[in-house]
Amino acid sequence: MAAPRRTKSPPYETMVEVRNDLYLMLVSTLRYSMGRQTYMVAETCRLVQKYWKFMDAGMREVLIRDLAQELERVEQRGNFLGSDFDHNDWATLLINLRQRQEEGLDDGEGS
Repeated sequence: MAAPRRTKSPPYETMVEVRNDLYLMLVSTLRYSMGRQTYMVAETCRLVQKYWKFMDAGMREVLIRDLAQELERVEQRGNFLGSDFDHNDWATLLINLRQRQEEGLDDGEGS
């Protein structure tokens, strides 16, 4: 029986492209999902947290900024971002991301 073939790691440039594409998809998904009242809110929160470690500092800052601005905007009007439980999901995500950023969690993995 032949030995299994070893696959090479993709070139660094390919990995950077994948990370950049992933970032664009996450930002787009976040922006699309804000204000929705569907399963997409929970899925977006899950995906952002799952792939957070692959984002560099600038990418992370955009995700935090977009979410913080939208939460602030709707709260100033006395509204929710989506339904009340969706709003809680977004607020919890923002708290978690800020905490991870402040504590330097995941640094070095995607930076």
